[in-house]
Amino acid sequence: MPPYSTDSPVLTAAPPDDVAHPQSAHAAFIEVRGKNDVAAVLINAQGQILEATEVAASMLGYSMSDLVGRSLQDLGATGWRWSITNALMRLGSACAKPFNLQLLGRSGRRALIEMIPRPNLRERGVDRHHLLVWREQRTCDRQVPLSAGEAELRRLAFALLDTQDDQRSRIASDLHDGIGPLVIAAKFFAEGAAARLNGGDMQQATTMLETTVARLRDVLSELHRITVQLRPSSLNDLGLLPTITWYCRDFGQLKPQLKLGCDLRVAEERIPAELKLQIFRIIEEAMRNVGTHSGATEASVILAEDRHELELRIEDNGCGFDAAGVLEGDPGGMGIGLHSIAKRIDGTGGRLEVCSHRGRGTALTARWSLQPAS
Repeated sequence: MPPYSTDSPVLTAAPPDDVAHPQSAHAAFIEVRGKNDVAAVLINAQGQILEATEVAASMLGYSMSDLVGRSLQDLGATGWRWSITNALMRLGSACAKPFNLQLLGRSGRRALIEMIPRPNLRERGVDRHHLLVWREQRTCDRQVPLSAGEAELRRLAFALLDTQDDQRSRIASDLHDGIGPLVIAAKFFAEGAAARLNGGDMQQATTMLETTVARLRDVLSELHRITVQLRPSSLNDLGLLPTITWYCRDFGQLKPQLKLGCDLRVAEERIPAELKLQIFRIIEEAMRNVGTHSGATEASVILAEDRHELELRIEDNGCGFDAAGVLEGDPGGMGIGLHSIAKRIDGTGGRLEVCSHRGRGTALTARWSLQPAS
């Protein structure tokens, strides 16, 4: 397959073999820097910009000295964080295919930039650096006027993407920091037990195997905790009401400074199956806001049937907020949580009421119509 090339000879991709192309990425950048009309940057494996040409810096409205030291993650537009992480992973695996990233300039202008890698440019024993030639996609410069509704949807979409990135990061952190060390410890103890068995020391081998079993139990416990965060199996096994009770008890243990009440006054069979997961997610999101933003000392979760309506009410005595401003403004922080709750309620045919005033707490109420009981 022929190497990728553009109109400029300095953009021709290098062979993937280090022996065939021993030139370092830094040396290649010096060669490129001599071309006055070439936009290029030299980055490390984490995406930090080590060197930049003046043309590349000017694309984003920076000087060369201001651009150097920044990372692609810092420059990425909202919603592009995962794309940048994915691109760095591909570069680390010696993938030389061009890719597009949307970056923010100094003034806040978005620039869609095609990045053309020079693959496997490194000297033996040197940490991998990557030379990227930039080419701006001019179609991104066209300003298309947006209606207020379209602008709101776009802001919300970007905020939701950021939230998904944060959720992925939390799961990755749980797997790496929670389960990883336990598995490594179990591995070492199992290897130690095998060595003791080969040496005839049965007592030490038995002790180490018992420790290995204990570490594996911890692994199962961590896996169960992470799985429950993704989707509680108790929703299917026990139902919504026991799951809410468990969640409130668990949340109260994590936030001992918060007195959390749980009042469930509806029969399990009266709750439509399609609402159970959505109600649980609404409670999760609302309580996350309470625990993170409100500063409350008391809160309550109430689920009850009232005159052929299912009513979910979550209230706290925290600092409160401008509910209208959050719902109508740019979603972020607490706003994205409230927008997510509103979308869930609206998508299931419910009605949302938010009563909040600064310094006087918050009450969030969702209602869904129920069929009359037989």
